[in-house]
Amino acid sequence: MTLEREADQLLGTCSPVHSCDRAHFIRGMVALYQNRETAADHFQTAVAMAPTSARAEPSLFWLQLLKETASGTAEDGRFSRATVQLVRDLLDRELLAEQLLQELEASPVQSLQRDLKARDKKLEDLTKQLEALKQIDQEMREKTKTIPSRGKENP
Repeated sequence: MTLEREADQLLGTCSPVHSCDRAHFIRGMVALYQNRETAADHFQTAVAMAPTSARAEPSLFWLQLLKETASGTAEDGRFSRATVQLVRDLLDRELLAEQLLQELEASPVQSLQRDLKARDKKLEDLTKQLEALKQIDQEMREKTKTIPSRGKENP
């Protein structure tokens, strides 16, 4: 399943710097179709990681729903199909938002790297020009020392 793979990739990119509540929420949504216990574990983790995040409330909703429907529900009803479609639409939107966020985060970094390379190249060119000017200045000073002044005559 593509959504499961993408959700697992999100979990794999979690770090202590960034909260992983979103990744656990998405993985919990995907797990609703496979294993309710796994889904509940991910929803509980999402709430524990960020109890005030935007995903805490829906995670708590799903935990409550899983608790109420522990015996399972019929998979063939209209409501079940509508719920499945809603969950898939939500997951698609969440994963698209994650991809866009990653692209936005990557773009400034790449732009800054290009700017730094351009700056370093410019700095290198200016340093070479400065060295050349110093060399020319040094040569001019040496020539002026060796050439006697025209206005003065030596007695």
